[in-house]
Amino acid sequence: TIEVENTGALALTDVTFFDQALENADGASLTLTEAPDFVPVNGGSPEGTLSVGETATYLARYEVTLDDILSEEIEHTISASGTAPDGTTQVTDISDDSDDVAATPAIEVIKASDATDLTTPPLPTQESVYTITVQNTGNLPLSDVTLTDTLTNDDGGVSGLTAGVVYMRADGSYAEGTLQPLGAATYKLTYAITGADIDSGAVENSVLATGTDPRDIEFDDISDDPNSPISTTDDPTRTAFTQEPGIDIVQPGAASAISTPTVVGEALVYAIMVQNTG
Repeated sequence: TIEVENTGALALTDVTFFDQALENADGASLTLTEAPDFVPVNGGSPEGTLSVGETATYLARYEVTLDDILSEEIEHTISASGTAPDGTTQVTDISDDSDDVAATPAIEVIKASDATDLTTPPLPTQESVYTITVQNTGNLPLSDVTLTDTLTNDDGGVSGLTAGVVYMRADGSYAEGTLQPLGAATYKLTYAITGADIDSGAVENSVLATGTDPRDIEFDDISDDPNSPISTTDDPTRTAFTQEPGIDIVQPGAASAISTPTVVGEALVYAIMVQNTG
């Protein structure tokens, strides 16, 4: 937004711009996407004239590039002039503003558990599936995006994953391991639960996502659980297991035949089956 104000005691005509310069903090010369355009106001003076105390507004447009963000500043200077009623006296001024375009790289990761394939109660070797979504929430592209996964049960046991993290897709057309600003990528992994996991009551899973910006600065984030009832950051994704202990005993009868008639002192042998039904 460019504002030109008549701060004098005389009306001005032939208000124009000249000596316009646009560059970033690295000294690169830039070009406006759209030149200054007059914004008319009801009851105001027409373009090119300013009454005493009046301000005219112009809008110009420039699309910021990655190089501009890395330089962290864009400076736009422009001069304006106007002519007094005598037709010869001119007044001029130079704008004195700049815009900060700070680099704000950031990465965010969430991890959700899908336990629909587990029975109730669950059994060892059944699989829990995890979906990991990594998003570039900053304004710089990220490369070398990697994930480090850690899974433990409630007894502190560290478990291995059935399959490593599998890249599924990304918003946009960029390759695995790269994320454009506001872009996201999805990953999946599976884990076969163990008897020790079930005995402990639950497993907790966190993933560390890292990415590197164009300045070779690394940023990371620990995953959040989007389904957690507690609104906290960096909370592990928790999968709880139903524990239903059970036992069944079956005694089908004597496993050995006895004579008829039965003889005193004859031994009977029984087969007793005990099953863990939990």
